[in-house]
Amino acid sequence: MSLTQRTLTVTLADQAANPIVGAVVTALLDRSDIDAGAGMVLPEAVEAVSDDTGAATLQLWPNALGSQASRYTVSAVDSAGTALFTVLASMPDADTDLWSIATLVEQPSPFPAQDNTREARLVQDVLDLLHQDAADSETTRKVKRWLKFVTDHMQQRQWWFLRRIAGTELAAGNDVVDLRGAIQRVEAVYAPMRLKLVPLGTLVAWRAQAAADGAPNAGEECGCYAIEAGYRLHLWPAPSAAVTFRVLYQRPLDLALLPESLEPTVVNGVLGRYGRHFDRDSLSQDPAVFEQRYQQELAAAASGSFDAVEHAPLWENPATDSLSSPQSSGGQATTTVVPASVTGVGYVSIETGEYPLVVG
Repeated sequence: MSLTQRTLTVTLADQAANPIVGAVVTALLDRSDIDAGAGMVLPEAVEAVSDDTGAATLQLWPNALGSQASRYTVSAVDSAGTALFTVLASMPDADTDLWSIATLVEQPSPFPAQDNTREARLVQDVLDLLHQDAADSETTRKVKRWLKFVTDHMQQRQWWFLRRIAGTELAAGNDVVDLRGAIQRVEAVYAPMRLKLVPLGTLVAWRAQAAADGAPNAGEECGCYAIEAGYRLHLWPAPSAAVTFRVLYQRPLDLALLPESLEPTVVNGVLGRYGRHFDRDSLSQDPAVFEQRYQQELAAAASGSFDAVEHAPLWENPATDSLSSPQSSGGQATTTVVPASVTGVGYVSIETGEYPLVVG
């Protein structure tokens, strides 16, 4: 009996919604499996190249028929050889598209473990360098305050270890996503491909025009997003079907998140930037020396980690990071939005009342 095959369609587009032409899409079964009718099925790479519309089609054995819990690893590289994505998928016994069956590739976290004892240790390191064996509470308070100032200064660097992915599954029509007040430095949004950032006022104007024209507020894919005062993300248009949604963002820097290798840098920052507030006789060197050392170590750490890692895998989804949708409260309303998920997929309603939207 010949091996059953079904068609997997993969559609690729960039953040401007232009088709990605000439990309090579590869699917590989992750283990041998057994088909009740055809016998053993061995892993074999299947490739296809995206056409002028960005679509590639692959003929795959539906491993849902197998008995060994196999999965396909599906990946794509563009014509220049740049990796676009890697996902896992189980092929059903029916023709389908990749984004309907894809799941994330599980990867070990590249981030350092959180150390909640670091602040006390760094405070003691500073006091030791000041030759203070038993510091009074006022000195300890000052050191903690200056540690916070130093980390605030370091926050200006785009540290790779602060990058995170939060995600959820958006239902059809969900065009407002609550950030829960915890995600403010948004770097990129994917639904499922990367979206374009637009001003919130622009997106609100599109919604208003759609409402005036009775025009659809849903599309095959979202294309743009806007950020509302750190509260929520707004999508345009609303997705017409369920879609995997991810936000790449940076967390605020605190001492517990720093890699251990940066502890001396923080200490040098405290003694250099705020050494003038200490007893100069207790310092072994002039504060300017500590400041110079701090700046040099800061520059070396930023270039050494940020460029080499190319940051975290974009599709990692730590279990602790999540989003909710579609609405939240808070802020003074200048205009309001009822999400498409509430009014029904296809048309937008802009009203006053329940869902405050801060435009600014």
